[in-house]
Amino acid sequence: MYRFLIILFLTVTLIGCKENATQEIENAISESNVTDTIVNEYDFPDVYLTFKEKDTLLFIDNEAFHLKFTVEIDTLKHLLKTESYLYEGKNYKQKYKGYHAKYTIMLIDKSDDTIFNTILTKNDFEDILDGEALTRSEIYLPVLLDYLETFESFAFSLNFMIPDSDVSAQCLLLINRKGELIENTLNNLFGVGDCSSVIEIPSHQKFILTCQKIINADGTHVELSDKNAWQVGTKLINDNTILAVQEFNDSTQMPNAKLIDNYGNTLKQFIYKGYYNTLDFVVPIHFDPHSQNYFLLDEKMKQAVVINKNQPLSLYAVDFAKMNPFNDDKIAGELVFEMELEYTHYTFAFDTLKNTFRKRKD
Repeated sequence: MYRFLIILFLTVTLIGCKENATQEIENAISESNVTDTIVNEYDFPDVYLTFKEKDTLLFIDNEAFHLKFTVEIDTLKHLLKTESYLYEGKNYKQKYKGYHAKYTIMLIDKSDDTIFNTILTKNDFEDILDGEALTRSEIYLPVLLDYLETFESFAFSLNFMIPDSDVSAQCLLLINRKGELIENTLNNLFGVGDCSSVIEIPSHQKFILTCQKIINADGTHVELSDKNAWQVGTKLINDNTILAVQEFNDSTQMPNAKLIDNYGNTLKQFIYKGYYNTLDFVVPIHFDPHSQNYFLLDEKMKQAVVINKNQPLSLYAVDFAKMNPFNDDKIAGELVFEMELEYTHYTFAFDTLKNTFRKRKD
């Protein structure tokens, strides 16, 4: 009886050990699948220029000022960033190496007195840019867009371009007359299939339009992109009307192009499929200053959308099938213009009196 109990105990123990070993193997395999990591390392970029400077004369309330810009890169101060993400069941780890940079913006009055001396570093863009753009980008001077009375601030754009690539990022900076950075936001990412529209400011300067958001002088911000759609492009149609085009994450046929005001209120919406993506989204659009019309080409839907700058809500579409052929025989009153797409080239003749088109596909 005693021997039987020993044998039973050993049998149960061995079975238990086997089950535990099997479970441990399964866990190890499972953990191996989860922790399988692909590491990509990017070495320090070549640096050809370590310092840039520029001096700009401007007038505020008829008083002369100088804006002095400098940017310098310090190859002795390394900037390292690691980013991780999961894709198709595998972990990816990107390791970037680069250098710190310092940006100085100085406002000097006519008596040569310094009003402010603002210093920014790459650390100020850590929450805006990805690791590669932050660490490996070349140095660029800030570009003064304008002094905005409504914001009581200077508006600048600042580019971050990765050497030997088509990839770059652009930020919008607002610095007030005390030298304080009151806005630092991403405008666009170029070369990664994103919105690449430029920063636009209406004549009344009550807001600033970027790819990502509308920044109002009263302190309110309107986000243009959301989790359900890619932001394709933005365009200031007039001082009070903005065209915003999106691409939905599904195959919905809902209107994806909108005319909105600076608070994001929809004024008019329609379906537009004429954009395409090369390095970034491209919205083929042409403006004629004589007729004050924007021509929005939509090759996929085989039509052109006409948006008048002064009456944008009266937009209308003209189907290609209703356009007569154009053979370089210009008629009086016609506006002739060309539009280049990724693979095709069009020449249009628009009758400004009859609002009719003729076209030729080259």
